[in-house]
Amino acid sequence: MKFTVIAEHEGVATVAGWERAIGQFVALNEPLLRLRKSDGTEFLVLAPVYGVLFKKAVLEAEAVEAGEPLAVLAGVTETKTHTAPEPDYVPVGPETRYTPTENEQHLARHHAAALALVPHQYTTLSVDLTETRRLQEKSGATLSAFFVAAVAAALKAHPRFNAAWLADEEIRLRATINICLPQPGGAFPVLCDADKKSILALSRELESMAALPTRGATATLTIGEAESQTPILHTPQAAHLYIGPTGTLTLAHDPRAADSFAAIKFLQEIQRNLEETRFLFV
Repeated sequence: MKFTVIAEHEGVATVAGWERAIGQFVALNEPLLRLRKSDGTEFLVLAPVYGVLFKKAVLEAEAVEAGEPLAVLAGVTETKTHTAPEPDYVPVGPETRYTPTENEQHLARHHAAALALVPHQYTTLSVDLTETRRLQEKSGATLSAFFVAAVAAALKAHPRFNAAWLADEEIRLRATINICLPQPGGAFPVLCDADKKSILALSRELESMAALPTRGATATLTIGEAESQTPILHTPQAAHLYIGPTGTLTLAHDPRAADSFAAIKFLQEIQRNLEETRFLFV
């Protein structure tokens, strides 16, 4: 469902700037835009619900009066607070109810919105990791470091997967390659400028995962390590890659940013990088 954000300030204010881009997820009470009063002071308009910024109803420098629409959020779940009836079943044994953490709730809402609003296309390819594992043992680097290096190099050759689809039908190609590596508990550390670092440098950063930034660094692609799961896009990223320990590559991508033919070539590039890892040490 969609939700219209209405201006609630007194008098007339001017749009000073937007804090979110079209297609970007916004959580409850996170800033959407800044408004400027006639005396020059600015204040933030916070999102009253969780959703994805679907439309900007006002432009920068435009005057806004109270009661006028500011933005439309899509992928909004029902906001009523009534309690749903208990399910009609007889539990087997005692039950324990668990309240998800804030990170888990945020991730669940984001996944629901991404699946509802963004088309997902999947491509799978198998890789022979024999050479990768041989060099991993020889170098002492982590296997994840080889995965990140291979993907970062492939992104330089296929920039459409290092991109974001904007709701106004534009594709934003990212200038940097920042790899997100989700961790248990809803943490999302980001390895910045992954294409500019050696295998050993990547390995050192991955061994100190807690020191990697989780906020303030824009991830351009997400990598997870799983054999049989299906990745869900972390919008507005155009791709999410799972790499299995036996060499299965499973790519979820936004077909609006890159089609299935491009996806196959992208995975084949990663395949070559992992099977011919000598290039990673050049």
